Formats: sequence, C-alpha cells, structure tokens
Amino acid sequence: MGKKDKKGSMVVYLILSLFIFPVLACSQLEKKKESLPEIVYDLTPMVELTKVSYFLKKLEGSPKLFFEIGIKNVSKESHKFRVTVFLKEGPSGSALYPIKGNLDSNKELVQNFPFFYDKLPKGFTLTVETYD
Repeated sequence: MGKKDKKGSMVVYLILSLFIFPVLACSQLEKKKESLPEIVYDLTPMVELTKVSYFLKKLEGSPKLFFEIGIKNVSKESHKFRVTVFLKEGPSGSALYPIKGNLDSNKELVQNFPFFYDKLPKGFTLTVETYD
C-alpha cells in the first residue's frame, strides 16, 4: 500500500467519523430524554414546594414507592392542604398537610407517604390545593 492510499483512507475515515459521531451522539441524547420522568406540578398560589423526592423502600416485606414532599405555606393565614400524586402508570394517592390542625403562615412541613406500588414512576402529576 502506497503513501497516497494511506492518506486517502485516512481522509475517508476522518470524513466518516465526522458524520457518524454526531448521529450517534444525537441518538444517545434522545434515549436519555426518553428515560427522564415526566413531572407536572399544579399548585395553589398559597404554597411553595420545598422538597420533592421519591424512592423505593421496604414496607411489609417488599419494596414500595415512597414520596417525600415538603411544602411551605406562603399565605398570610394558616391552612390545611391536600397533596395528591397521580402516577403516570395509573395509581394515585393523597395526604393532608398537616394531618391534624393547620399549617401556619411561613411554616414548612415535610412528610413521607407510601404508595402500594413497587416501581419507580415514569412520571407523575403533583397537585396541592387548600383543604379548609
């Protein structure tokens, strides 16, 4: 193989790699986008979300989905709130914040609550509304 043949094949490899690499990179980005959960928040203007997390934790001998949600009452009065989570897969659950009494103005409350669901969600809608 001569020097011209080596240079020619190097140029071909270089050109191919310049076209193939971006295509592969874009396909990997699309896969990553597809794996991100779809999350929607629908909040009353009286609250501010301070924490949202979800995880699997063993409960009654098997893994269950738990949500840890923190809200802060940003209104001037104390209120009780209903927090509801609708999983994209179908199940839903709600909890009162706080369970007893009301959440005072400018106070924060973080609570955990379980779902009887054993997988991480592909997405969810979280709503917070007043419950007075």
